[in-house]
Amino acid sequence: DLKQHAQIARQVAAEGMILLKNEGTLPITSAKNVALFGNFSYDMIAGGTGSGDVNKAYMVSLDKGLANANYTVNASLAEMYKKYSIEQKAKLPPLKSPFHPKTPITEMPVETSLVEKMAAENEIAVLTIGKHSGEFADRNLEKDFNLTSNEKAMIEAVSKAFHAKGKKVVVVLNI
Repeated sequence: DLKQHAQIARQVAAEGMILLKNEGTLPITSAKNVALFGNFSYDMIAGGTGSGDVNKAYMVSLDKGLANANYTVNASLAEMYKKYSIEQKAKLPPLKSPFHPKTPITEMPVETSLVEKMAAENEIAVLTIGKHSGEFADRNLEKDFNLTSNEKAMIEAVSKAFHAKGKKVVVVLNI
Protein backbone atom coordinates (compact mmCIF):
# COMPACT_ATOMS: atom_id res chain seq x y z
CA ASP A 1 0.00 0.00 0.00
CA LEU A 2 2.27 2.74 -1.31
CA LYS A 3 -0.09 5.57 -0.40
CA GLN A 4 -0.34 4.47 3.24
CA HIS A 5 3.42 3.86 3.41
CA ALA A 6 4.06 7.38 2.07
CA GLN A 7 1.77 8.85 4.75
CA ILE A 8 3.61 6.94 7.46
CA ALA A 9 7.00 8.01 6.09
CA ARG A 10 5.88 11.65 6.07
CA GLN A 11 4.65 11.36 9.68
CA VAL A 12 7.93 9.75 10.77
CA ALA A 13 9.92 12.51 9.05
CA ALA A 14 7.84 15.23 10.73
CA GLU A 15 8.20 13.57 14.14
CA GLY A 16 11.95 13.19 13.59
CA MET A 17 12.51 16.95 13.46
CA ILE A 18 13.94 18.50 16.60
CA LEU A 19 13.86 22.17 17.54
CA LEU A 20 17.05 22.81 19.50
CA LYS A 21 16.46 26.44 20.40
CA ASN A 22 13.83 29.04 19.58
CA GLU A 23 13.83 32.61 20.81
CA GLY A 24 10.59 33.72 19.19
CA THR A 25 11.78 33.23 15.62
CA LEU A 26 9.73 30.17 14.72
CA PRO A 27 7.20 29.80 13.37
CA ILE A 28 7.95 32.45 10.78
CA THR A 29 4.76 34.48 10.70
CA SER A 30 5.42 38.08 9.73
CA ALA A 31 8.41 37.71 7.37
CA LYS A 32 7.70 36.75 3.77
CA ASN A 33 11.02 37.50 1.99
CA VAL A 34 13.60 34.85 2.80
CA ALA A 35 17.32 34.76 2.03
CA LEU A 36 18.11 31.06 1.84
CA PHE A 37 21.79 30.24 2.41
CA GLY A 38 23.61 26.91 2.24
CA ASN A 39 24.02 24.25 -0.43
CA PHE A 40 21.64 21.92 1.40
CA SER A 41 18.82 24.47 1.33
CA TYR A 42 18.46 23.59 -2.34
CA ASP A 43 19.65 19.97 -2.34
CA MET A 44 18.41 18.33 0.86
CA ILE A 45 19.65 15.02 2.24
CA ALA A 46 16.77 12.52 2.25
CA GLY A 47 18.51 9.41 3.54
CA GLY A 48 21.77 7.95 4.66
CA THR A 49 24.32 5.76 2.95
CA GLY A 50 24.38 1.98 2.63
CA SER A 51 21.19 0.46 4.05
CA GLY A 52 20.23 3.94 5.28
CA ASP A 53 19.52 5.00 1.70
CA VAL A 54 15.86 5.56 0.87
CA ASN A 55 13.74 5.68 -2.24
CA LYS A 56 13.30 9.39 -2.84
CA ALA A 57 10.26 9.16 -5.09
CA TYR A 58 8.82 12.25 -3.40
CA MET A 59 10.86 14.93 -1.73
CA VAL A 60 10.55 18.69 -1.40
CA SER A 61 13.65 20.85 -1.01
CA LEU A 62 13.60 23.69 1.50
CA ASP A 63 13.37 26.38 -1.18
CA LYS A 64 10.39 24.68 -2.83
CA GLY A 65 8.75 24.01 0.55
CA LEU A 66 9.01 27.67 1.50
CA ALA A 67 7.65 28.71 -1.91
CA ASN A 68 4.75 26.25 -1.48
CA ALA A 69 3.99 27.93 1.87
CA ASN A 70 3.84 31.35 0.13
CA TYR A 71 7.23 32.67 1.20
CA THR A 72 9.37 34.46 -1.37
CA VAL A 73 12.82 32.92 -1.57
CA ASN A 74 15.37 35.40 -2.91
CA ALA A 75 15.66 34.36 -6.58
CA SER A 76 19.13 35.78 -7.27
CA LEU A 77 20.64 34.00 -4.25
CA ALA A 78 18.87 30.76 -5.19
CA GLU A 79 20.23 30.99 -8.73
CA MET A 80 23.77 31.51 -7.43
CA TYR A 81 23.54 28.40 -5.26
CA LYS A 82 22.02 26.27 -8.02
CA LYS A 83 24.67 27.36 -10.53
CA TYR A 84 27.45 26.72 -8.00
CA SER A 85 26.04 23.26 -7.23
CA ILE A 86 25.94 22.24 -10.90
CA GLU A 87 29.50 23.47 -11.49
CA GLN A 88 30.90 21.76 -8.38
CA LYS A 89 29.09 18.45 -8.90
CA ALA A 90 30.50 18.26 -12.43
CA LYS A 91 33.99 18.25 -10.91
CA LEU A 92 33.34 15.30 -8.57
CA PRO A 93 34.72 11.86 -9.41
CA PRO A 94 32.17 9.16 -10.22
CA LEU A 95 30.97 6.97 -7.37
CA LYS A 96 32.91 3.74 -6.90
CA SER A 97 29.61 1.91 -6.31
CA PRO A 98 26.00 2.77 -5.47
CA PHE A 99 26.78 1.91 -1.83
CA HIS A 100 29.52 4.49 -1.42
CA PRO A 101 28.46 7.79 0.12
CA LYS A 102 28.11 10.67 -2.31
CA THR A 103 30.88 13.21 -1.94
CA PRO A 104 29.32 16.47 -0.80
CA ILE A 105 30.42 19.61 -2.55
CA THR A 106 32.19 22.31 -0.56
CA GLU A 107 29.87 24.90 0.93
CA MET A 108 29.64 27.89 -1.39
CA PRO A 109 31.78 30.74 -0.06
CA VAL A 110 29.73 33.88 0.54
CA GLU A 111 31.13 37.36 0.11
CA THR A 112 30.39 39.95 2.81
CA SER A 113 28.90 42.32 0.22
CA LEU A 114 26.45 39.62 -0.93
CA VAL A 115 25.37 38.83 2.63
CA GLU A 116 24.88 42.52 3.43
CA LYS A 117 22.82 42.96 0.24
CA MET A 118 20.65 39.99 1.24
CA ALA A 119 20.22 41.42 4.75
CA ALA A 120 19.00 44.68 3.25
CA GLU A 121 16.57 43.01 0.82
CA ASN A 122 15.11 40.21 2.95
CA GLU A 123 13.28 39.99 6.25
CA ILE A 124 14.84 36.76 7.53
CA ALA A 125 17.72 34.44 6.75
CA VAL A 126 17.48 30.67 6.78
CA LEU A 127 20.71 28.74 6.37
CA THR A 128 21.11 25.01 6.08
CA ILE A 129 24.07 22.87 7.07
CA GLY A 130 24.00 19.31 5.75
CA LYS A 131 26.00 16.30 6.89
CA HIS A 132 25.81 12.84 5.35
CA SER A 133 25.71 9.82 7.60
CA GLY A 134 25.39 6.09 7.28
CA GLU A 135 27.35 2.96 6.93
CA PHE A 136 29.67 1.31 4.41
CA ALA A 137 32.68 3.50 5.13
CA ASP A 138 34.29 5.12 8.12
CA ARG A 139 33.13 8.68 8.62
CA ASN A 140 35.52 11.61 8.50
CA LEU A 141 35.32 14.00 11.47
CA GLU A 142 36.32 17.04 9.45
CA LYS A 143 33.87 16.52 6.58
CA ASP A 144 31.09 14.44 8.12
CA PHE A 145 30.81 15.83 11.64
CA ASN A 146 32.60 19.11 12.37
CA LEU A 147 31.69 22.36 10.67
CA THR A 148 33.98 23.28 7.80
CA SER A 149 35.65 26.68 7.62
CA ASN A 150 33.21 27.74 4.85
CA GLU A 151 30.23 26.70 6.98
CA LYS A 152 31.54 28.60 10.01
CA ALA A 153 32.21 31.68 7.87
CA MET A 154 28.70 31.53 6.38
CA ILE A 155 27.04 31.27 9.79
CA GLU A 156 29.13 34.13 11.16
CA ALA A 157 28.66 36.44 8.16
CA VAL A 158 24.91 35.85 7.83
CA SER A 159 24.29 36.20 11.57
CA LYS A 160 26.34 39.39 11.80
CA ALA A 161 24.69 41.07 8.79
CA PHE A 162 21.10 40.13 9.63
CA HIS A 163 21.39 40.79 13.37
CA ALA A 164 22.92 44.22 12.64
CA LYS A 165 19.64 45.06 10.90
CA GLY A 166 17.54 43.61 13.74
CA LYS A 167 16.57 40.58 11.64
CA LYS A 168 16.38 36.94 12.63
CA VAL A 169 18.43 33.96 11.42
CA VAL A 170 17.27 30.34 11.41
CA VAL A 171 19.84 27.54 11.17
CA VAL A 172 18.60 24.20 9.82
CA LEU A 173 20.72 21.10 10.39
CA ASN A 174 19.94 18.53 7.67
CA ILE A 175 21.77 15.59 9.21
